[in-house]
Amino acid sequence: MKTILAILAIFAVALVASIGIASAYMGNTGFMGPNYNEEIHEQLKTAIESGDYESWNQIREENNLPMRGKMHQVITEENFAIFQQLHEAVMSGDTETAGQRDE
Repeated sequence: MKTILAILAIFAVALVASIGIASAYMGNTGFMGPNYNEEIHEQLKTAIESGDYESWNQIREENNLPMRGKMHQVITEENFAIFQQLHEAVMSGDTETAGQRDE
């Protein structure tokens, strides 16, 4: 019986941990991952808010942030202004604008 309870406890802890991690991908903008760095985050935020794609890209590169993958396939220099607008909408709580997609 103790063995079963121990296994259930381990499963419960793993489940809670995975929900916390998954919530970052379900719109929880307040979730900070294990590699979060406040200084780098602020630099990136400043670059986004000023519409400076080159700085945003350079900060990512200099800090060994992922330079490949979905983000860089979707966010380009040509559409960075849209990313900036969506960022502003999320930060201001404008869920209607933040939920729109460019068609």
